[in-house]
Amino acid sequence: AEHGLWIYDHKARKWYPFDRNVSMEWKKHIRPILETFVDRTPGSFIEEKPHSLSWDYKKCDPAQAEIRLKELMTNLLSIVAGSHLEVIRGEKLIGVKLNSISKGKAALRILEKEKIAGFLMAAGDDWTDEEMFASLPEKCLSIKVRHAESSRAKYFTRSQKEVIALLRRFV
Repeated sequence: AEHGLWIYDHKARKWYPFDRNVSMEWKKHIRPILETFVDRTPGSFIEEKPHSLSWDYKKCDPAQAEIRLKELMTNLLSIVAGSHLEVIRGEKLIGVKLNSISKGKAALRILEKEKIAGFLMAAGDDWTDEEMFASLPEKCLSIKVRHAESSRAKYFTRSQKEVIALLRRFV
């Protein structure tokens, strides 16, 4: 969950953090920058998750959002250069997160810990799933939901409903 920050232990039936020693001190330096862009861009807001901060502009005027987006990207990229942070671009949001946390790293950890043999499948509908697809073994069935121009996934579906229908065929 959350780009690999949380991993579910199915035996213990609980979630645990990927890395318990992660500091979130960096947020106090990034938040004021995002707040400035919220103040300057009507309809935008900050979304905070345990490991990330994002500037969301889905409710903004598209022309104004595009201008602010370029400004914010330039600002954030110069601030995080050479640090333990990375700037991520999502669906109408720009976020900052720790570069030590990713779906690909979480997938590798799960595969190493669980020693999974047999059928393995991963599906995702977001660009953040690409590192996960790249880190999976060759034998894994990887599916990109809502086809993108390019993906590291082997197969594509048009919707989540198609993935669910596929899973039902296995049961």
